[in-house]
Amino acid sequence: MTDGQISNVRLERVRLKETMLDFIAQYGYLGLFSSIAASLIGMPMPDETMMVFAGYLSSAGRLSFPVAWISSFAGSMVGMLVSYAIGRKFGRPFLERYGKWLFLSPGKLEKAEKWFQAYGIWTVSFGYYIPVVRHFTCYLSGIGRIPYPRYVLFAGTGAAVWTFTFLYLGHMLGANWRTIQDKLHSPLLLILMLAAGIAVLFALFVLGSARKRSRN
Repeated sequence: MTDGQISNVRLERVRLKETMLDFIAQYGYLGLFSSIAASLIGMPMPDETMMVFAGYLSSAGRLSFPVAWISSFAGSMVGMLVSYAIGRKFGRPFLERYGKWLFLSPGKLEKAEKWFQAYGIWTVSFGYYIPVVRHFTCYLSGIGRIPYPRYVLFAGTGAAVWTFTFLYLGHMLGANWRTIQDKLHSPLLLILMLAAGIAVLFALFVLGSARKRSRN
């Protein structure tokens, strides 16, 4: 690929990113839900950037943080369940034949399969943080006929942590959210965000359990 072609690709990505941010700013929760769902089916959406932006909107009072999180979580689960159902019903031949229309190339599929072979069902949970992998884990789970309840448990847990961490990052940064957008796929940042998200959810779980015990 020439320097000119690389520049054009980058320009298209910037245009797509700004278009999706305008879409979320205009349609709010519905825009967030639909774009995250489409992304996890395979559409090339800037997932993390959209959620960080939505977190910023919540800090500015334009969105409610809890509702934005529910919208993001619901969208991710819809996308994951649709992809799981397609993989389970049509199998690998579907991806080999129609994957290109969903921007799922054979090379990316091979990479995701290596992750899946190495880490199994856990790939579904932490795969959200890996851009190429997260778009295939749902299909591969369906192709591998992972039991539905087990898949929902791992996919739901991963989706809850993933959406919360990036929304909260945008909420904390506020008007400075753009300072982090170019570093969202940094391995170190992703590891730190995953750890922080798990810690927050664990703290909420402990707090909820303590309140329940006190009421009893």
